Amino acid sequence: VVVVIASLAVLIGIAYLVLSSPPVPPPKRTKFESKIPDNNETRDPDAPLIIGGYLPDYRSSIDLDDSVEYLTDLMLFSLELKEDELDISDDGENKGCCVNEDMFELARDIKLEAKLMMDDADQIRENDELRVLLTVGGGGRSDGFSSLTASKEKRQKFIEDLKALCIRENIDGVDFNWELPTSQEDVMNYALLIIGVANEFHASGLIVTLALHPQQPFPSQAFQFIDRIHLMTYDMISSLPKGEESYGHHASFEKTVAAVDELTKHNCPAHKIVIGIPAYARNAKSPLHVKTYSEIVDGIMEDEEEGAVPSLAEFWNVKSYHEYMFDSPSDVARKVRFARDRGLGGVFFWELGQDKRVDGGGGFLLEAAGITLEVDREDKSTAPDGDEGGEETPDKSEL
Repeated sequence: VVVVIASLAVLIGIAYLVLSSPPVPPPKRTKFESKIPDNNETRDPDAPLIIGGYLPDYRSSIDLDDSVEYLTDLMLFSLELKEDELDISDDGENKGCCVNEDMFELARDIKLEAKLMMDDADQIRENDELRVLLTVGGGGRSDGFSSLTASKEKRQKFIEDLKALCIRENIDGVDFNWELPTSQEDVMNYALLIIGVANEFHASGLIVTLALHPQQPFPSQAFQFIDRIHLMTYDMISSLPKGEESYGHHASFEKTVAAVDELTKHNCPAHKIVIGIPAYARNAKSPLHVKTYSEIVDGIMEDEEEGAVPSLAEFWNVKSYHEYMFDSPSDVARKVRFARDRGLGGVFFWELGQDKRVDGGGGFLLEAAGITLEVDREDKSTAPDGDEGGEETPDKSEL
């Protein structure tokens, strides 16, 4: 079950909070900022589809100038919780770990680049600015959540400190990722934190998102307070099927659809779901063996023609390599169209530094997502009445 109420106590506690603390509605936003529909069930058809990307601190040296042509949202990964407090230190034992002032400066530069790009008549993006979110937690960086969320006083101080940080650094919102709550009490306290953050942040024009694994428990009553759910539709590996030697693709289209179906069955509005696309491969027989998409492309290039630099078109449908399975650009296009057709919020990539870049491009997979939307927009604008267009694969010669 993707979303469960762990116990009757959790249900009663969350229900009480929902009734006693109605959500502060997100403020009016520009078309780009994907305003939250009033009916809580459908996405505004005029709101651009989200194309997000996570940027871990250990990838902060990559050049993102060309990536902003396609991105609507950049998630800075991540701020670590240590002993109930924010940690943005870059010295001592924490040196090299986690979001710091250098990444905030990088984010400001990238947002400026996105604005300047609007002056280019040939630009692909239809948005006039880039949202930057700050991720709190994540794998190996979530130890402080349990203690923090268990105390009302600690939660309130944390909310105030986090809000002040976002305003000071011109951050557009926060993205929570606790990996993972281990008890029923943790799940309830996590929801209480998210609700408190949402009410405080929405009043100041900031957004709140939540990263969830497909099988991660979270109270469905709290979805109304959250702007987006980043559904981590990758690493979806279960036990080996009887008689099979392969686990298959950890982020297959079928598994992604099933995860979305399950989440919507548990009352998560479809327009709030943003599906994850991995920029890495797992070995189908030994899933612990991982390669980035960039490593995969480099390996194929070395095998076929030493020194060749092929175009994205040549990799459009390549989705396996030496038992490593991954999302190809054509898979990305399919998931983008699925998100659009199902009325989802959009897609995001984990993570930008794993994509393959050639000649300063934004990345093969990221470009596939952006150009798919561009081609579909052009098809729709030129299609006869009653024909939505957008069914053809983008012209790979243009990629």
